[in-house]
Amino acid sequence: MLTSMLPRSRLSQLRGALSSSVAALHRRNAAEIPAGYIEDYVSLSWLEWDGGHLRLTIVGTNILQQLDLELGGAVRPESRPALSSRQKKEPGAPAPGSNPSWRMEETIGTQHT
Repeated sequence: MLTSMLPRSRLSQLRGALSSSVAALHRRNAAEIPAGYIEDYVSLSWLEWDGGHLRLTIVGTNILQQLDLELGGAVRPESRPALSSRQKKEPGAPAPGSNPSWRMEETIGTQHT
């Protein structure tokens, strides 16, 4: 993982911009994301390419949840990933995010060129 290779200040920048970056991807406006951020997010396994689209990983989801807790729930709702039908809680199933093996299946709208 790239974490140990990035300076702490860069990790802090990426972490702070993740919420707005995910919101930009939801709006299909990846041009709003600063240069180099997508590559770093993918290297950190916060986002992954899936069939030409970016998808938030469980690691990225956890980072957003940490930010949300640190900010007292101030993370904008549009930057929170919506649950896909594969993630919605079924009776007797663990809540999404409570199971470390739970996989984020949401595709975020941007094309990989």
